[in-house]
Amino acid sequence: MRAQSWNILTVAMRYGEWMGMATCMPQNCGIPEHIAKTKNTVMNILYPGSSTYTGYEGYSMDGQADGSKSFEVACDATGSFNKKMEHAVLPVKCGDAPKVDNAEPSSGLFVFADIATTNCKPGYTIDGTAGGLKSFQQVCQGTGRFTEGQQCRAVRCGPRPDFDNSREGGSAS
Repeated sequence: MRAQSWNILTVAMRYGEWMGMATCMPQNCGIPEHIAKTKNTVMNILYPGSSTYTGYEGYSMDGQADGSKSFEVACDATGSFNKKMEHAVLPVKCGDAPKVDNAEPSSGLFVFADIATTNCKPGYTIDGTAGGLKSFQQVCQGTGRFTEGQQCRAVRCGPRPDFDNSREGGSAS
């Protein structure tokens, strides 16, 4: 158990008599400092209190989707906040981009809000048409998963055109 520390307010002595009343006041650590990607209450914290920090959406203490999202920084007996290196949050990790058949793999490890771009291989588009889109994007979410992706479909050529005065497989005479 921690010993409590108090400031004793002195009172003035006037004409040999004490004026006022002596009171004990707890140490005031002041307003806690801002820690990146967190929110907390902005108010004076007195010993033995603490300030609770909560990470923004998509952030946790260990970068895991199910990791702790909040922590406390205590006001100590000297009137200072007892902030440590582990009092921080990291973006949630999604890891590698999802693999998509008939597409070039996106490289790198992705964290919250990162965007993975997937490019279809030659001869493939998202809708299977020759003029169709050849790439799409997926965003790493705070859940540690990517948004839903697309598929790369083989381009369909359609039926062979039929021209007047022509025949299949023959040579012109």
